[in-house]
Formats: sequence, structure tokens, C-alpha cells
Amino acid sequence: MQNRYVQSTFENHWNSAKYAAKRLGAELYVVRTGQRIELTNALFEVLWCPEDYGDRIIEDYNNACVVVHMTVGDNKTIFLGDCRDQASPIVVGMYREALKCDMITVAHHGYGGSVFSLYQFASASIVFWPNTFFDDRAVNRQLLAMECVEHHYLAADGDIVVTIQTKE
Repeated sequence: MQNRYVQSTFENHWNSAKYAAKRLGAELYVVRTGQRIELTNALFEVLWCPEDYGDRIIEDYNNACVVVHMTVGDNKTIFLGDCRDQASPIVVGMYREALKCDMITVAHHGYGGSVFSLYQFASASIVFWPNTFFDDRAVNRQLLAMECVEHHYLAADGDIVVTIQTKE
């Protein structure tokens, strides 16, 4: 059984999502791992969702996020959401080398989310830090020192436009 705080947080977020969908006149969908969604020239694949925990206890609701892989042409991007230290080792175990991508968002808004091995397998050349400052945690220092990373973009830098071009 999940602890009560986590369970009530899930319920509150779900109710908020239902309310927002109703106000926007949008449909609400529950995604599943392996689900693929095509929009124009982009393919989105769900790599992880909370039900992948099975019977495990989710101790931190941030681990109940959705991890999405986007492909546009030959370019691959992973959006980690709040994938923290409980979910990310499972994601690594599920995908390992398949995590290789060109761009990645730092998990949990850059607040020390995820485990370093996830970033090692991803081996992205562009890293997006969805935060307004650099959080000086060990995993972030390791990520900052990765030789494969050519560009780090911090949300505080303002709007960043990345043009995705097909590789030749």
C-alpha cells in the first residue's frame, strides 16, 4: 500500500488534470509504456509510466512521472520529467543502450533527479536544465563534466530554439 501522502498527491494531480481537460475542452488519456503517438513529423514513445512499478511502493510521487522519447527524423530526445532515484534505475534496467539520444532534459527540474548511469547511457550532446540555477549535487556535477555534452542550456537563459535537422 502506498503511503497516504503519496496516494492523496496522485489523486489531487489526477483531479487537477481532469478539471483542466474539462475547462480546455480536451480529452484526457492515460498513457502506457510502449505507446506510440505520431504528430506531424514527430514520433513520441512512452518509455516509463507509474504502472511500471507494479507492486513496488512509490515513496516519492516525483517518481510517478512519465518518461517520453521523441524522434524527429534521425534526432532523438528524451524528456525525463521528474524521474528520480527510485524510477530511473528501473528505466536504465529496461532500456540501457536504447536510451542513446541527441538531447535530454535533466530530471526533476535539475534538482539532482535521476541516476548518473541514465545520462551515461543517453550520451546526449545537448542537455536542457529546466531550472533557473545550477543545483550543485553530485549527479549534476557528473553530468556537467561529461565529455559527450557539447551544449548545456539552463532555463534561466531564456527561450532556446533548437532547429532539428535530418542527419546526412
